[in-house]
Amino acid sequence: MPKFFCSYAYDVPCYADFHVEAESEDAAQKLIQEKLESGAFSGVSGSPFWENAGENERVFVSGEVSHEDNPIVSLDELLAEAKHQRARQNSSR
Repeated sequence: MPKFFCSYAYDVPCYADFHVEAESEDAAQKLIQEKLESGAFSGVSGSPFWENAGENERVFVSGEVSHEDNPIVSLDELLAEAKHQRARQNSSR
C-alpha cells in the first residue's frame, strides 16, 4: 500500500509531519480528517512549537512519500505519542 506524506498544522507555522498508508491520497485525507475531528490529534507537538489553542487545526496530504522522507513518523506513532502526552498531563494535575 502506498505511503503518503502528510502534515498536521495547528496553524501554518506550527506543524508535525507524518506518513499514512492508504489506497489513495483521498483515502489518506479522509482517514486523518476523521482522526482530527475525533480529537485524536490533541497533544500532538508541532515544530516550531507555541500554543495557539488549536484554533486553526488542519491536515494536509502532499503526495507519496519519497525515499528521503522514509524516516518520518507514521500516523499511528504520532497519535500514540499524543495520547502519551495527554496521559502525562492528566496525571500531573
